[in-house]
Amino acid sequence: MATENERKFLVRSDDWRASVARTTRIHQGYLSLDPSRTVRIRLRDDAGLITVKGMTAGISRPEFEYGIPAPDAKEMLGMCLGSVDKHRHEVPNLDGHVWEVDVFEGLNAPLILAELELAHAADRFARPAWLGAEVTHNPAYFNSALATNPYSLWPTTLNPVQASHVEKVPHADTRKELTTYLLAGVDVDIFRQSEVEEAPPYAICVANTEFWVDCCHTIDEAAALSKSLGLYVASTRA
Repeated sequence: MATENERKFLVRSDDWRASVARTTRIHQGYLSLDPSRTVRIRLRDDAGLITVKGMTAGISRPEFEYGIPAPDAKEMLGMCLGSVDKHRHEVPNLDGHVWEVDVFEGLNAPLILAELELAHAADRFARPAWLGAEVTHNPAYFNSALATNPYSLWPTTLNPVQASHVEKVPHADTRKELTTYLLAGVDVDIFRQSEVEEAPPYAICVANTEFWVDCCHTIDEAAALSKSLGLYVASTRA
């Protein structure tokens, strides 16, 4: 059995395009959207594949993938519950990893996601300057979710809970940045902070950044606030 260990990020600029080593056209659909047994049919250029993925735990999940004849793949794609079209660009990183930058088409345009497959979930990797906020833990960015709830149909305004939270922020630039993170549903880290003595001890920070969303008195309170704001807790550190 193979295990998929995948990190997923938004993209902040087009600077990655200068380093593309390979581009392929992907059309994929889903025979099963059950999170515990997703079944995907893919045409990658002229190659057919069938992939079965199990339940995600953290960033890992079991994965089984096999080549199938392209005519069979095309016929099975017609049986799928939903589909996704994209171009995948492979971008080598200086640390030996290869980023897969997916530029989505159709109803999922103009979404661009950068994915990195790791040998082990805890592996470290270099973050290129064009990499944006992490969305690994937000299931809305799973391709299986985008197949039936495409990106262009997502809300473009904050809900009342999010809007109320943003209104408490005093600076316009910070409000704008927070709004972007809330609409994207990014990953956050919760940790015990010691930088601001007058603030509650547990900070909610956008993962891999220095942007603070808020501070709370307990980890549970911070986790509940994150959930209410549509954010996804990637890690907690007491």
